[in-house]
Amino acid sequence: MEFKDSSHNGEQPVSYTVYGNLENYKNMLGQWDEEDSYVFMPVYGANVENKSYTAIVEAGEETSTITVTPGTNKDPFNHLNSTFEFRKSFKDQRYATAGSDKTVLTFDSELTNIERKVSYHLFKAGENTQYDDMAVCYREYLTDTLGVKKTDDVSDNIPVSIDFFMGIKEDGLILDTFQAVTTFEQVGEMIDELNQNGVESVEAQLKGWTKDGYYTDPVQFPVNSKIGGKKGLANLTEKYKDNKEVKISLETNLLEANEKAGGYNVNTDTITLGNYMVLNNNNKYLLSPNVSYGLFKDMVKNADKNKASDINGYSFYSVGQYLLYNYNSNNTLSLTQGKKIWQDMLAENEKTYGTTIVQGGNQYVLGSADKITDIPYEDSGYRITTKSVPVYQIALHGLVEFTGEPGNLSSDITEEKLKWAEYGYMPY
Repeated sequence: MEFKDSSHNGEQPVSYTVYGNLENYKNMLGQWDEEDSYVFMPVYGANVENKSYTAIVEAGEETSTITVTPGTNKDPFNHLNSTFEFRKSFKDQRYATAGSDKTVLTFDSELTNIERKVSYHLFKAGENTQYDDMAVCYREYLTDTLGVKKTDDVSDNIPVSIDFFMGIKEDGLILDTFQAVTTFEQVGEMIDELNQNGVESVEAQLKGWTKDGYYTDPVQFPVNSKIGGKKGLANLTEKYKDNKEVKISLETNLLEANEKAGGYNVNTDTITLGNYMVLNNNNKYLLSPNVSYGLFKDMVKNADKNKASDINGYSFYSVGQYLLYNYNSNNTLSLTQGKKIWQDMLAENEKTYGTTIVQGGNQYVLGSADKITDIPYEDSGYRITTKSVPVYQIALHGLVEFTGEPGNLSSDITEEKLKWAEYGYMPY
């Protein structure tokens, strides 16, 4: 937001929830609901006449919001600050007046007892500081304080990330049937064809490989027989076992639970909000993080008998986009506990397999993730913004690989490729 740009004056304040708002989870929205902005890093800053600072919420960031308040005629100053939530609040419809849609705001009885800290990094007065200097400041915090390691990949081959859609269950009048789209053998044939045409480094993520295919989470193993079964998966991973330029990962959705899928208990395993509402929409529930971690451990345990022990790793759906909490009396968890569980799960995957791919780039995944996906190219389009700047991409370049949206789903593949090159995205 440029101070010299007067078009934002008088606009309403904009608040960003760090790590996403669970109540506005993307696949639980109604037809007219808008998805929240993704805030992957708890950082903000300002530069006024070469007087600059960068602020980093170093502790308690999971309970924080960052607010930008443009100036008005009465108050000509722009305000930028972070705030912490000490008691979580919810709109409780149980106390609403009969026939009214008004709700009562209720609060947790207990304070959120965690450390909170904001550090301010001041630049020398007179330096011509720009947003890239602020990005480098955050980058140094990631490496020096959080221990995020620089990538050791010195290969001259630029890897290409490809999702292979394997299969999905089709609804029928009486019985549902599995529709095979791609077999494991065909995945190998396509990778070989890419290699022969000069694409030497391929990172393949397989979607819909599970027992009943795509959209039947949380059921995972056994591998569906129509796409080749466990023997087909074993042949595929064995084929590239000694080829460091080809990586095979399985996408897994451990957050969402389809109502028809089974494999979970809707009363004890799902997310409940503080107003006692079970979070669900479109025949889908969200699972408690500790339940998700248990499902992951089961996957690792069952890998051998399903011939999946030679995969390079897993791709974790939405884990880097949303931090979850739970008020279910069977699995009560805070945001801080939810963050710890995601970090433990990703660290265990990295230790077991070596390749960890995460959808979304929230700061807590950066210690284990080798690649993060679905990183936006642009800002959220609020009227207060003058232009979009790639702070996140500068901070992460050379630390973790990242992708945007798939190029073949773009309306302009040429522009997409130029963005990949300019911002350092992996071709996808």
